[in-house]
Amino acid sequence: MAAERGLLATLMQNPDYYDDIRSKITFDDFTHPDHAEIFSALSEILEQRRVPELIHFSARLAPGQMGILSSMVAAGRDIQFYRGQADEYIQVIKRHQISKSPGELGAMTPRQLSDYINSRRSGK
Repeated sequence: MAAERGLLATLMQNPDYYDDIRSKITFDDFTHPDHAEIFSALSEILEQRRVPELIHFSARLAPGQMGILSSMVAAGRDIQFYRGQADEYIQVIKRHQISKSPGELGAMTPRQLSDYINSRRSGK
């Protein structure tokens, strides 16, 4: 998901933004498992007040995840991220998390479906 990649790239480039968003999102909010693991590792590094350099991730992430993170960092080098983008990415991630696929909707019990529809109507 683009918003997940965007948030990760933003935090890699601007680790000082982490203090603003740390209470707004957790790794559980990420839909892509690799992005969730990268965010978890990044959060741990930032909580320790360390600079999020790629070398700090190598012991925690699998090679494929390191490749994903490396490509995010490389792609984000020419982009100037701003503080408000982190909040925008979080809003998109949270909205996507609430959305259900047709298969997920079909697997719900009538009660679950009713609760889901009511929560969507109320904006929760």
